[in-house]
Amino acid sequence: SSRKQIVAIEFLAAKRLVFATRPGEVLTGNPEKLPFAPTTMLQLDNIDHSGERGLLDVAVDKTNLYVLYTPSQPQLSRVSRFRLQLTGGVLMAKADSETVLWQDPDAQGHENQYHFGGSVNVGPDGYLYLTTGDKGLGTLVQAPAQTTAGGVFRFATDGSVPDDNMGVTQPNTVAPSLWAYGLRNAWSASWDLETNRFFIANVGGNNQNVAWESIFLGKPGENYGWPLCEGPCDNPDKAQTCSCAKHKDPIFAYPHDGTNAAVIGGVVYRGTQFPKRYRGAYFFADYTRKWVRYLTFNDAGTEVTGSHLFEPYAAQVLCMEQSPKGPLYFSTGQGDIRRFVYEKNGYVPPAVRFARASSTVGKAPLTVTFSGLADKLGATLAYTWVSGDGQTLEGAEVTFEYTKAGAFSAVMIVSDGAREVTSVPITVSVGELPSVTITSPINGSFFLAGDVLTLSGEARNSKGQTMRGVTYEWTVRFHHDDHTHPALDNAPGNPTTFSVPTRGHGFAGTTGYDIELRATSALGIAAVAHAAVRP
Repeated sequence: SSRKQIVAIEFLAAKRLVFATRPGEVLTGNPEKLPFAPTTMLQLDNIDHSGERGLLDVAVDKTNLYVLYTPSQPQLSRVSRFRLQLTGGVLMAKADSETVLWQDPDAQGHENQYHFGGSVNVGPDGYLYLTTGDKGLGTLVQAPAQTTAGGVFRFATDGSVPDDNMGVTQPNTVAPSLWAYGLRNAWSASWDLETNRFFIANVGGNNQNVAWESIFLGKPGENYGWPLCEGPCDNPDKAQTCSCAKHKDPIFAYPHDGTNAAVIGGVVYRGTQFPKRYRGAYFFADYTRKWVRYLTFNDAGTEVTGSHLFEPYAAQVLCMEQSPKGPLYFSTGQGDIRRFVYEKNGYVPPAVRFARASSTVGKAPLTVTFSGLADKLGATLAYTWVSGDGQTLEGAEVTFEYTKAGAFSAVMIVSDGAREVTSVPITVSVGELPSVTITSPINGSFFLAGDVLTLSGEARNSKGQTMRGVTYEWTVRFHHDDHTHPALDNAPGNPTTFSVPTRGHGFAGTTGYDIELRATSALGIAAVAHAAVRP
């Protein structure tokens, strides 16, 4: 679990998971060792993670980490290469090894908050493939001579450009790296290296009565149609602008039908941990509808033979990746990494029913009794509690004494002898908890597009005095009907400001900004306050 949006998951090996957060941190750890304890391998400092900008994706090979992100200066999306280095058993990607491979030559649209894509993948030919969003530029997407918006770009791991890109062979394109174009917001894409198919998931428009979510099989020189097309190229709603002779037909698409939708591309399953019927299926998700589905194909892999529901209540999925051992991992809008594991021969792992603490806040020495329960029919279960400050005790109910001040994450581990499962971590704050208040903007107040909102707050102790040594962190979410979009993530400072955009998503329907202030004391003890403002 993380308080930050996890936007990318990759595997260097079954025991080497790499994941990235939108504010610019890349971490790695062993997902098979519990409790999961990742370490930071890279922290970007020159990064703008306002709106839907920030670190958007990573790709890895044996020696390099490739990162798609938006720097603060210059504020142009880029793909950079960082050298991987193993030091004392810790995998690092040092920031001073950065080599910029691709930087957006088109400054248009970077003032907008939304639709920056995107994904970066290593293709079967060894080149990097980058997908981007339309940056709010709309019809300019159909003019590759004027913009890079909504494109697919192909370049080598040293930044050079192959001669057969459409950006080289066709005149009047703004970037030699251009490979295909016509996308609205290609948040996610992936290669199936076994069949050399490139799956591009393109998020559809905001007119819920005519919008479609689309999945394309990418090929060089193609035009995916946005904003002239949505859904099938013969869609009657777009008959006046969309032509199957000019625009690529998606291999699969589904309509909004009056409700929200946002497709999240996944992976073609090539593992053996799931049953045989899933091998070769393409797993994907929908961020707002919270389900996971999978597609099956004809023998050639060129036509969809079925769309099947896999999990109806997964979460707000942000990305998906398959482990080399077969489980399917995904991240959520709540900052979690979760996984699907197929249990063979009727095996059922232990199920944690509850894990709780007698107290979670207090001054040192703080005595806390932890208790938990898991069940599995016919099995004898072993319980282990890890305190977070270096103590470990066996048993379903244990007591720890915390003698040092700080914030600690306690967890219960349950084993049936074949599998270990963990509880949701419990945060124990040893010391005084800040009393946090947002003083600006006032909860329930209103804003106009273009306003600059002052974000300010305070943290006080039990005596009502302002606490010293407190760090403040702001998160702002754009509330849009039944889902949210990032607007400002983990921004430090008090006070600070947030500029309401004048382009991008409008404010029709149920919209507004949900604001969170997190105040962390000098001892590492945190508390939060919330406010909401509406248009």
